[in-house]
Amino acid sequence: MSRQWVDALAAVPLFANVPKRHLRQIARLAEQVTVRAGAPVVYRTHSGREFFVVLEGTAVVRPPSGLGHAIGPGDFFGEMSVIDGKPRSAAVRAETDMVLMMLGRRQFMQVVNEQPTVAIAIMEELAARVRRLEGSA
Repeated sequence: MSRQWVDALAAVPLFANVPKRHLRQIARLAEQVTVRAGAPVVYRTHSGREFFVVLEGTAVVRPPSGLGHAIGPGDFFGEMSVIDGKPRSAAVRAETDMVLMMLGRRQFMQVVNEQPTVAIAIMEELAARVRRLEGSA
């Protein structure tokens, strides 16, 4: 765990309102994952139990529409699957060598169960997303 990990988590909208002490706890539970250029990171429709924050490198995210978009340092993916344990909604393939921070569902749920402020911050962000999608934000 490093300050870089805490700062990376603070930049993720799901954790934007989470106190730093809780971000440090989350970062301690996370693991570093490296992925080689060209390798798949996650497959669409496969079971998802991890949340990722990109620390280094770039990837392409491909939703069912096939219209991919690039992600890089500071971006994140897997938040829906880590919350609900359902299959992935998009595939992600590394474009360059990557370093990712990974938080598993068990660790994520541990933090949510132990720290209500984390759960509330996540619910607020998810509610804001729904409002934006509905055009009422």
